[in-house]
Amino acid sequence: MMRAEASPSVSREGADFQSPPGVRPTGPPLSQAGQKRGQRMAGKLYTLAILSLWVGSMAWLVSERILPAILSGEPPSKTMLNQVEPVAWRLSVDGKPCGVAVLQATRDVNGVSEIHSRVTLDRLEPPRAAPPWLAAIGATLKSLGLDIDTHTVFDPLERLSHFKMRITIKDLHEPVIVTGRVKDAKLELRVRAGEFADNRVTHDWPTEGLLASELMPEAKLLSAYVGRRWQKEVYSPFGTLKSPVEVLNALVVEEIKPSHNGQSIVARLVEFRAPVKAGVSDEGRLRATMLVAEDGRVLQHEAHFLGSRITFDRLSEAESARLGSERLDQDQNGFTESTTLPWEANATDKVNTRRKVGAAL
Repeated sequence: MMRAEASPSVSREGADFQSPPGVRPTGPPLSQAGQKRGQRMAGKLYTLAILSLWVGSMAWLVSERILPAILSGEPPSKTMLNQVEPVAWRLSVDGKPCGVAVLQATRDVNGVSEIHSRVTLDRLEPPRAAPPWLAAIGATLKSLGLDIDTHTVFDPLERLSHFKMRITIKDLHEPVIVTGRVKDAKLELRVRAGEFADNRVTHDWPTEGLLASELMPEAKLLSAYVGRRWQKEVYSPFGTLKSPVEVLNALVVEEIKPSHNGQSIVARLVEFRAPVKAGVSDEGRLRATMLVAEDGRVLQHEAHFLGSRITFDRLSEAESARLGSERLDQDQNGFTESTTLPWEANATDKVNTRRKVGAAL
């Protein structure tokens, strides 16, 4: 993924642009009001660019391939392509509710599959251990709302073909559009954010590569019996350039009896940890935990991200069906017919803007 760094010349109030050493500014000086307007506009554009990179980094992980298990067979589940009924989740960060997510898969008569997901975050705060470039705009993020609408298409052999993602940001009239396609073992990404258009990035892409979302856990994990182990190799944009791939060791730890939707149930606890490393505790290696019901349904997924806990609590089938009907109905441009977002005062104008951007792709 693209990497962004906070510039020391950018403050929370706006960008303070200065002429390079030895270069004299030309033209009449701007009035104080004009300078403030320019700073506010630059600050918004800077924030938009940073948020585009940050959301892209948070939202996507590449599940490159399932490695052979060390002690026992294949992992319980590999893809979300068979999830034909909508599944919805309630999201919270460090115990504070912040939105909902819903996912559904479809398959046509030719065997082409599509995973459609939508994540709405209406009260988003930056993680406690956010990188400097993200912490620099923390004041803006505390009042941020996001709507992330994603379509991912797989060919009949269940290989990634292409995807498109629309990120609508509170108080910004034009959404961020991210599109990608696989060609010649390369994943070509294109980002459009207002006037910032045609920004392209290319990643190497494995033949059997899958695209999963950090903001959308799998709905089922079958045959997750106590003691089962497997490994998963994942690509993270937050990794270093030399080692962006991390191998996670999964273990079904124990059987417990938690409360879910007001009922006591039997579930299995699954832990995902990074490999043992000198100076890193077991707790420090923990990347995620999962509660899996006896029938394989994932009831809760908790991801450890930059010092914060992102928790997904599965909603009931009735609530999932309602949210799926509301949020996953497609329009002619491949994006959903937009529902009113939590922060929208005038939804009609924003819906028209989104459709114009979607049609231009």
